[in-house]
Amino acid sequence: MPGRLGAVFFFLAGWGRVAAPAPADSPRSVATYERAEKIARDLISTSPADGRAHLILASALESRGKRPEAERTLRDALGLVADPRAKAEILDRLGSLAFARDAPAEAVPFYEEAIRSDPKWPGVHGRLGIALAALGRTEEAIARYRQEIGSAPRDAMTHFLLGQTLLQTGRAAEAKPIIERAVALDPASPNPHYALAQCLRSLGDAEGADRALAEFRKRKLEEKRARLAEIRTRDDAARAAAVLADIAMRAASLHAQANRTAQAESCLLEAARVRPDDAATHRALALFYLQVARNAAAALRAASRAVEIEPTAAHYDLLGWALFVGGDPAGAEQATERAIALDPKNPAYAERLARIRKALGR
Repeated sequence: MPGRLGAVFFFLAGWGRVAAPAPADSPRSVATYERAEKIARDLISTSPADGRAHLILASALESRGKRPEAERTLRDALGLVADPRAKAEILDRLGSLAFARDAPAEAVPFYEEAIRSDPKWPGVHGRLGIALAALGRTEEAIARYRQEIGSAPRDAMTHFLLGQTLLQTGRAAEAKPIIERAVALDPASPNPHYALAQCLRSLGDAEGADRALAEFRKRKLEEKRARLAEIRTRDDAARAAAVLADIAMRAASLHAQANRTAQAESCLLEAARVRPDDAATHRALALFYLQVARNAAAALRAASRAVEIEPTAAHYDLLGWALFVGGDPAGAEQATERAIALDPKNPAYAERLARIRKALGR
């Protein structure tokens, strides 16, 4: 059975949904995190009874490593939301924060309540399985891993967790196809290869175990090199900017829904400013100008930038929309034709092109 240390490892690998606090390596990054928190607090000042605003603030606090305050904020949010999915997200994050401070017994009821609120909330069965495993409740953990695989059949981590747990409880034959599936889903990850080596050896396949062990060593070396390269090239300012952009875009959505157009625009412009090479921020800005602010010229600038960064079908379609609204149906036709060339099976693009050509009298 994986012990608590193993569970914590998987938590840090992404299962827990709580990002490790980014190190404040520079005054610039500190200021960026502070700006994200201020945007979230300003949002709450305008929408104090909106649980979603508190959820955004909790994310900003987590990014700064303020986990106790994030927990308090999430508890505040819990009393303000009625939507089952929003409640499930809050409960899931409360469970992950509890697990992060080495309190799996506190995490379990949060995860269980999240499942009652929304049984299909992504990843929660697996996270509950990890917390149960940390408490030694092995069979319950296995059941939760199986549920998670049922809803996410391509999740390599859950296959590995299930296979490893079965292996460590003496069920090697049952574990073998599950671990093999984990290897197939994520061949670059070292741990499934090591588990497979253990499994094959326990089943008497020494030759297969040696091959799996050699693959484990190869993948482990690759992983170590990748981590060293990441450390050498780590850009804390970029990480802080990503946090700020995410908080700003989420805040913009709530401002727009409440008809606070100026605040929404300010947040989106902030996101685009700190992440100028992120197509998603420019796409969100273009959609805002098309759907909310009705500013065709600004929409065209943002859509053009999104295409410049990522010339995808969706971005060409967005550019076509902006050109059409801006009074350039010929340009819109060219952009939409490009979208169709990149994704010919999308019926929405063909429908838009038909409307454009109708406007052109064709």
